[in-house]
Amino acid sequence: MAPSTLVHFRSLTLLLLLLPLLPTVFTYSNDECKMLPESPLLAQLRSDSWTSPSGEFAFGFHILLDGENFNHFLLALWFKKIKVQTIVWSANGNKPAPEGSELKLNSYNEFVLNNPQGVELWKVKTNGYKPSCIAMLDNGNLVIRDKYNNPVWESFKEPTDTIFPGQILHKPSKLRSHTSKTSHFKGRFQLYLQKDGNLVLYSLSMPSEDIEKPYFASMTLRWDSQLIFNEAGYIYIQDAVKTYKTYKTYNLTRQDPGSRETFYHMARIDHDGVRLYKHQRDNTSDGSCPSSWTIVQGIPDDIYMWCIGQ
Repeated sequence: MAPSTLVHFRSLTLLLLLLPLLPTVFTYSNDECKMLPESPLLAQLRSDSWTSPSGEFAFGFHILLDGENFNHFLLALWFKKIKVQTIVWSANGNKPAPEGSELKLNSYNEFVLNNPQGVELWKVKTNGYKPSCIAMLDNGNLVIRDKYNNPVWESFKEPTDTIFPGQILHKPSKLRSHTSKTSHFKGRFQLYLQKDGNLVLYSLSMPSEDIEKPYFASMTLRWDSQLIFNEAGYIYIQDAVKTYKTYKTYNLTRQDPGSRETFYHMARIDHDGVRLYKHQRDNTSDGSCPSSWTIVQGIPDDIYMWCIGQ
């Protein structure tokens, strides 16, 4: 065998040995593809929902329980395994979908939610890319992917009132409170990571939604700010620009949120500020698992001093 041929043969052999170790960047599991474009999702009492691989999160139509919108639905994402299946993201909070509404892909490769009369309630633009599937991930992120497995839209980048561990908000980003625990209409309070780097809590004048006044500010001005909810359950602002090989940070969470192996975590803007919550994952041996979320910390710590009312 010629020396050059031998070199090519050895290189090919080494590549074949390494192939099982390489990440499969351009493939995805069929288990993650919960919706194909030709399969519309219908709003009905026994509507299908698609779950993340672990079954911890679900995406689909969730019936409203506010008493004012009987037989109306939210296109939503929720915690599925806990007793109270908490909604953590919704597409049409201000426009509840009546029974018979459907989510489907239109001729412009956009996912559109229409009521039975064809009136548009919500739409997600995919910038011309043809979606291949919708993936519900175990971290709570809902992702629309193209045929190459590239994300063309993510719920993590368009949050409503809640964020999860592993989620990063870039400026400008907003979270908005709801009017009540059972209504998902937009409420009076807003968390805004501004273009100037400042993280500010505002109250709004309703129904005009004009800003009334700030009632908390991080004062991280002139930072290239990112709001980070890390995997350990802590929330902080970080300047994306290194200074002397380190990052400037502003810590928002000071209480131990508890292990992720034991608890679910979420942070949500409520009527009096942002709260970090935890919920036990599994029942304990004595059956004493709490059936509700408990507050780990209010952010900021002295939020009650502001006396902001609903």
